[in-house]
Amino acid sequence: MTEPFVLPVLTYHSIARETTPEFASLTVDPGRFAEQMAALNEQDVNIVCFGDTLAALATERRAVAITFDDGFVDFAENAFPVLSRLNMPATLFIPTGFVGRRASWLRGRDAERPILGAADLADLARHGFEIGSHGRMHLAADINPRTWCRATPAPAASSLSR
Repeated sequence: MTEPFVLPVLTYHSIARETTPEFASLTVDPGRFAEQMAALNEQDVNIVCFGDTLAALATERRAVAITFDDGFVDFAENAFPVLSRLNMPATLFIPTGFVGRRASWLRGRDAERPILGAADLADLARHGFEIGSHGRMHLAADINPRTWCRATPAPAASSLSR
């Protein structure tokens, strides 16, 4: 029996020099991120957007998907230049109800983190980055009522298509 083919997904949230103690485990320093991407770029691996993972699995060629949750502005400031320079695609998962606003689903200072705006997202899409929905209101499916969580995909997808 052959081993199943595995495609790792590298998931990032914030690429920033400064963070809060509460968000430290979800934040990567820009220099460290650049080192990680340079090391990945040196490998014989196909970098794909999340939407291409099934097709990549079918090729049985080594592949990795790179994703960013929440659409923080620091993606455009710190990750975009590195990924662009290395010609690496990535997927951003955006809570569509917060586009151009703040991460108010978080607590304390983290609730002030700015989220990319519609023009920023359109520009990133023009540069080949995949934009996907992270739900409309960033609901935690494990603690919120199922009816709320099930009601959010259609409005979130509609928001992205605009």
